[in-house]
Amino acid sequence: MLRSVTDYASRQAALRQVDCRFSITTNGTLLRPDDADFFEQHGFAVTVSLDGAAAQHDRLRPFKGGKGSFERIVERIAPLLAAQRRMQVSARVTVTPFNLDLPATLDLFIGMGFHSVGFSPLLHAANGRAEMGQAELAEMLEAMIACGLAFERNVLQGRRYPFMNMQNALRELQRGTHRPYPCGAGAGYFGVSADGELSACHRFVGDEQGAMGSVDGGVDRARQAIWLRERHVHRQQPCSDCWARYLCGGGCHHEVLARGRGACDYIRGWLHYTIGAHQRLRQLAPDWYAAPAGAPD
Repeated sequence: MLRSVTDYASRQAALRQVDCRFSITTNGTLLRPDDADFFEQHGFAVTVSLDGAAAQHDRLRPFKGGKGSFERIVERIAPLLAAQRRMQVSARVTVTPFNLDLPATLDLFIGMGFHSVGFSPLLHAANGRAEMGQAELAEMLEAMIACGLAFERNVLQGRRYPFMNMQNALRELQRGTHRPYPCGAGAGYFGVSADGELSACHRFVGDEQGAMGSVDGGVDRARQAIWLRERHVHRQQPCSDCWARYLCGGGCHHEVLARGRGACDYIRGWLHYTIGAHQRLRQLAPDWYAAPAGAPD
């Protein structure tokens, strides 16, 4: 299905002279060697879910029978890592209280050949397990800053160090990003269920709070208008008085609606650090900002 959709979209984009790009997120366990050729042919951005070194990942992502999945994933993604030219393969790490050694994880995955590596805290889980509390978020912030300082050192020494969170933060600060929303959910993109129902994003599939119409009936513009009005950062509390509101946008809609805003101190701490890093690198390594996003840095 994925191949068929990609081929169809590529043909239609060529006919209409539209720039069509592709991305996929996978746990990596079912990849085949010829998938590497297909993703490379179409220039896919491939995100692989890996949550740390073997011991940490296997604890968090075992197979149904309890066996660890790290070894199989590493075996299955090897052809992708070797093939990437047009394709870019990234590692995405969900951070829990059980895998907080982020500097070691970052170095491991960079050494494996990933184009970039990013971290995201688990703030809301369907089963309520392994969620990050205030103490864990404070520890994560320290680890993120340690990764950021390593990024700064490598940039100053002219070495590539693809820490995605840092790259994205610095480029957004350089552009002067001003965001009234945390993402494009319900505006620039939608989630689509297997039944053809539209939702604000993939996390709201099956959740009435983010229902946005259907593929057959189209976007429910009334619901969309209410969503965009009510989710604007000016309507959120305590966001309206927060200095970081236009850099943060109010936080992930799904996580906020499910669990509130327990990550605000973490977000402000990370932004405070990256603002300082931006100023340092602007003075000491201005050429880094001139490189196009996605290029070796």
